[in-house]
Order: sequence, then C-alpha cells, then structure tokens
Amino acid sequence: MTLKNITFNYNGIGQFGSNNVVIEDAVVNVNNGYLATVGGDTYSLKNSTLNIASTYTDGTLTNNSFKLGTLTMENSSLKIAQASGVVAADSTALTGANVVVASSLGSLGALTFADGASLELQLSDTAKILITGISGSGDLILSDFGTENLFLTASAKESIAGNLDIFGDAAKTKSLVEGVDFEFVEATHNGVNGYWVNAIPEPSTCAALFGALALAFAAYRRRNA
Repeated sequence: MTLKNITFNYNGIGQFGSNNVVIEDAVVNVNNGYLATVGGDTYSLKNSTLNIASTYTDGTLTNNSFKLGTLTMENSSLKIAQASGVVAADSTALTGANVVVASSLGSLGALTFADGASLELQLSDTAKILITGISGSGDLILSDFGTENLFLTASAKESIAGNLDIFGDAAKTKSLVEGVDFEFVEATHNGVNGYWVNAIPEPSTCAALFGALALAFAAYRRRNA
C-alpha cells in the first residue's frame, strides 16, 4: 500500500495496512480500526504524519493492537493518542522524527539513527515507552517526560552515552545532563530488565514543593494545638 501526496482518513473497524505501507508527503489519520503488519512487513514514513487516534482493540492481537513491524521515519511525525491498546515496533530507523505519545504502553523497538538524525519524544504522564537498542549517532530530544515514562534495556542505556546527545527542547538549546536533569533507575518493566529515564525536578520546583509541605504541616499543627 502506498499513500502519497494525500490526506487520508481511515474510519473502518478492521485492519489498516496489512502489508508493507509507504506514506510519503501525506497525512494519514487512523480514526478507528487498528494497525498491523505481519513478520518482515514495514511502515515507511517520509515527510509525512501518521496520527493514531483510535481506541480500538482486538483480542486476536495479543498485546499488539497497533503493530508497526519495522518502522522507518524520515522527517516525519508519529502521533499516538489512543486510550487503549499497545503500540509496538520491532525496530525503528530514523532520519528525523517526532513521536508524540499519550498511550499507556508502547515500544519503538531497536532504534537506528542515520548520522545526525533526531528523535523527539513528547510523553504524557501515563505513557510508558520501551526502547530495546540504539545504534548510530544523533540527537534524542526529551521535550516532555517525567517519572517512569521512558524505559531502556541495559544495552540501550550503554549506547546512549557514546552515541546520542540529549536535549530538552526541539531547538536543542538545552542539553540534558545525567545526574542533574535526569537519572537512570534500575527496574523491571513488563518482564524486561533495564532502566527508567526519570526527570530530576529543578531546584526551584523542589523548593516550591518543600514550601507547600511546610505550610501544610504548620496548618496541621495549629489545628491540633
């Protein structure tokens, strides 16, 4: 299936794109139904946007209501806003991509960065995204993340230090530093051993939280005096 130079809305109740799918210079909105590929099949996005807005789930797709197989993204955007189901990719090749995730669970598989490629992740509070590996060199932009949103296997964590520069904004004006802006927390996620990439609150945020707690404690003591 090839969709080129088009805005396409899929409103069906079944499967969209069962074989190799090429989306080029296009906007595709999956408003209902589910995505799925079989082994070896691919979703290829070039200068395009793929919006997954469906909440559809299918019991025949075990833990993969939205199965992307091998995902290739070149100067493209993947926006996942469904409230249920799982988005899963076996692997993702990047030449420039923006991924907005509001789902509860997902995977981008093993990431392959073309030299100088960027991946921007905007993760909601409930998003939990797994990355199983990283190769190539490029930029990882974490413009919105908190606690237990992004999970890396041990090999993916080891690859970050030598392969990727991490930024906190799309303009790449704010570098994120381990131990200052984020920390790796060892854990197990869905049976996989690895590390959460957790944001470290800024000192001003911590001070505000501490101040609020102090005021609450003072009020409690006055009520019980």
